[in-house]
Amino acid sequence: MANHRLRDDPSDLPRLALALAKLALVGFSVVLTCQMAWLSQVQRSDFAEHNTLGQSGRLILLLSLGAGLAIPAGLAMVVIARRRAPAATPVLERLATRLAPLGALFVLPALFLFQIARDKPLYYLVALSAFGLIFNALLARAFALGVGASVVRFSERLRRRPLIVALLSAPRGAPLVLLLLVAGLCALLLASYGIAHHRLIQDTSEYLGVPDNVMSNLRHGRYFKAPVLFGTTQAGSYLTVHAEYGSLLFALLYGLRPGAETLLWMQAALAGLAAVPLYLLAARRLGRGLAVGVGVAYLLTAPLHGALVVGFSWLHAVTLFSFTLYYAVESERRWLLGLSLLLLMSISELGPLNVFVYGLMLLATRRRARLGALLTFVAMPLIAFNCWLLARGASSGETPALLSTISALCKNPAFFVWDLARFGNVTAILHALAPLCLLPVFEVACWPLFVPGLIYTSSSTLFWPNNPAGFSSTLVWLPGCFLALVVALSKRRALGRGPVLATALALSVTVLSHSYNYGALLRADGFGGISPDTVRGTLWGQSRYQALLGVLRPIPARASVAATTYLVSFVSNRPDACDLLRACGRPDYLLLSSREVSAVAPQLKDLFATRQYRLLASSFGEFYLFQRAPETPETRAAIGRLGLANP
Repeated sequence: MANHRLRDDPSDLPRLALALAKLALVGFSVVLTCQMAWLSQVQRSDFAEHNTLGQSGRLILLLSLGAGLAIPAGLAMVVIARRRAPAATPVLERLATRLAPLGALFVLPALFLFQIARDKPLYYLVALSAFGLIFNALLARAFALGVGASVVRFSERLRRRPLIVALLSAPRGAPLVLLLLVAGLCALLLASYGIAHHRLIQDTSEYLGVPDNVMSNLRHGRYFKAPVLFGTTQAGSYLTVHAEYGSLLFALLYGLRPGAETLLWMQAALAGLAAVPLYLLAARRLGRGLAVGVGVAYLLTAPLHGALVVGFSWLHAVTLFSFTLYYAVESERRWLLGLSLLLLMSISELGPLNVFVYGLMLLATRRRARLGALLTFVAMPLIAFNCWLLARGASSGETPALLSTISALCKNPAFFVWDLARFGNVTAILHALAPLCLLPVFEVACWPLFVPGLIYTSSSTLFWPNNPAGFSSTLVWLPGCFLALVVALSKRRALGRGPVLATALALSVTVLSHSYNYGALLRADGFGGISPDTVRGTLWGQSRYQALLGVLRPIPARASVAATTYLVSFVSNRPDACDLLRACGRPDYLLLSSREVSAVAPQLKDLFATRQYRLLASSFGEFYLFQRAPETPETRAAIGRLGLANP
């Protein structure tokens, strides 16, 4: 009978076929999702990566998938048989559109398999991007149908519940207080991971010892000196490496308790505080509820976690001051605009670049074109001066990678774009954009904001989470991506509740997936791309750290100390600390790890050849402290154990 009705009205065939196909896909997706959830974590990973399931398991899966395809279509045919086709078609179309988001559900279990994200990062990021776009579009179409009377009545009853009434009547500042609590907890946890990583002696001088030594010298009036980086025999200014003038503002805070751990706590606080201006910016455009979601999404950003665990970077301050500048412009607070502009311009060579591209964005949007022109005009001289400093600090005949990339962008944009198509670059770019459903890309006026991220990504050969050296190139993306996200969400909000709710739900899944696989907050063995062995404390690691502290105790606060690379960050709060990989002259103390002496053996042999160092302390069979003084028999024995005895 149904066939006769369809033949009588052939115009319903395409619409019915599409509705049936959607329902069949929904059934297939729901069954596959349930099957994947039923499997253990190991079985899901083996099935997704290696197609390993076993004959019996595969047979059950195929039969259930067949049933998932057939049952919805069969039920739809029953509806067609009981009604006339013209009446059944709208009902099935509406039902298929409402259920269509479930058709993307089968991808969800695979998005939370960290083994796939670790072993096949580009595959995972492409899948995450596709899921975010498709799920967002399907949800938007489903919400565009509106809600029925029964849903409205249920919503009204729900709004009268005491808990919901209390939430809706909460003070205006309650969402911000809630976000501050979440940010404080995240900062506390991530800082504790960074401290544990440091106490397990995993930080090299480059990532923690150098910035600590710069701050120590600032505190003692030796502006931007860094013997840890340049050695004691070569005069050099740290500004020729990183234009971090603004670090002067934090010297007093650092002076309360000088040391590497103070810097780790400081950067965690800066990263957490960045959620506040981001919330205030988003609240003006999106409302307080969505603004809290944007702030939480920032706190869950996986590259942020890794950068807080390994070493120290002023790029967290760049993010904070960038968000503050964006909010100052949006709220038209001139005093805050001036303050945030000065801070952002001073904190790093990235700061003026962020100001410049933000000015270009304002010009492109034509909302505040005069202010945009002023920002670009103000930033350009400082960008040029910072580039001159970088060129001056480079070795003879060598051009810094950042300057080479900027030069390539200006002289040969086509080469710059093609160079970004390399595997590592594409992966790094998607790490920044895929968790945000690629929404920032759809805001053409915001494209200038991506220029700093593209420049830093192109100039790097090491990428997060494969190597700590690449962490900074991913942090550079944060200010521009989140501002573009706020712009994208504000445009969807103007279209109604449906589009913005769809986008919020899609973002929730993609942000949680990326943070779960690469971050340090949602998985017990996840530490922001860092090996768990370098973060988790053990009795052996604690004993090793205590032994090192015992060796450090005799060193005076103003003594000159030369140390092996992994031990430098424990003495870098002394102005004349030095990494033995550099030329250190004749320091007062030598701090050595037996694991590292082979890398600096020639310099140590020269120092010990003078017979002017004596063994002061040793512990754990690894740590040795020598003081400049006449040699003793114990010294010769220790030098022999270290393999540094001269023939």
